[in-house]
Amino acid sequence: MADVFVSYKREDERRVAAFVAGLEAAGLSVWWDRHVEGGAGWRQAISEQLEAARCVIVVWSAASVGAGAGFVHDEAWRAKARGVLLPVAIDAVGPPLGFGEVQTLDLAGWAGDRGDPRFGDVLAAARALVAGGPRPRPRAHGGRLRRMASLAGAVAVAAGLIGFAADLAGLLEPVCRIPGARWACGQLGIGGAPDAEEEALWAARPAGDCEALRGYLARYPGGAYAAEADRRLAAARRTTEVAWTPKELRLPISVRPAPEPLAGIEQAQADAQRRAPEDAELACGGLRASDNRLLSVDFAVLRWDCRPRHAGDRDGWGCGFDGEAVCRIEAPSATAREVCP
Repeated sequence: MADVFVSYKREDERRVAAFVAGLEAAGLSVWWDRHVEGGAGWRQAISEQLEAARCVIVVWSAASVGAGAGFVHDEAWRAKARGVLLPVAIDAVGPPLGFGEVQTLDLAGWAGDRGDPRFGDVLAAARALVAGGPRPRPRAHGGRLRRMASLAGAVAVAAGLIGFAADLAGLLEPVCRIPGARWACGQLGIGGAPDAEEEALWAARPAGDCEALRGYLARYPGGAYAAEADRRLAAARRTTEVAWTPKELRLPISVRPAPEPLAGIEQAQADAQRRAPEDAELACGGLRASDNRLLSVDFAVLRWDCRPRHAGDRDGWGCGFDGEAVCRIEAPSATAREVCP
């Protein structure tokens, strides 16, 4: 079991990945739901890891503080009840109702710099909880979240005072590039900043998926990432992927009796089966010249033909059979795919 459990909203996975990498690089063992293996009982796995963790970092963001973040809130309540909750904000948001008395550490606008004093505060607090001690006093300035919230309010007032014409002139865009103001601008739809829904759609697109870029542009034709989406679509390349599908082909064969009679039917049948692979190989061999991969050759008996035979001064039996050559192959199928950077 890991020492640190990270709870977050799926829309924030890209940002949380950098955060988790920083904790692991500092020597902490971290569990988050990327570690749930396919087919595993994910609810049970999450519950076991959550209860075993000595520190539960809950990531508050624009996506996780709302009513649609039930799992994150539930995990936060459980961690709070055990006294192992460590809230971290990656957007300029306040904690949901019921979590205000637990100090939230500020990582809003964090770009992955592990030397950032704010990340150092998170690391120090996590280590303290893992060790069973009290959380240390943050070194980074504690009022930054409050300043960012005030800035968000100021942006709203500025938007009302400056008005639409000022936004056209680009006067709000520099303000809206500031991390705390960027979120507020997105909620207000000003300064070219994305709102939480647009940000989540852009962050969740699968790597290389051109259709996801087109879907983003269809929904946000003038969005914050529209120019980047257009650039990636212009750089699209087409690739051909070949998949190999296992198949089994059955071709008719006829194994003739041996020229010399054999003592009994069982011996004659055994002799026919000993010679059958050669006939099966001849039947399947034509597939080697095709695009298919010939993996193995076998045979199957469908109908025996055993008769008494006489040759010279010998009497006995001769057996042959009608059957099938079993050709096991891999057949190729090519699929064209469009890939965007």
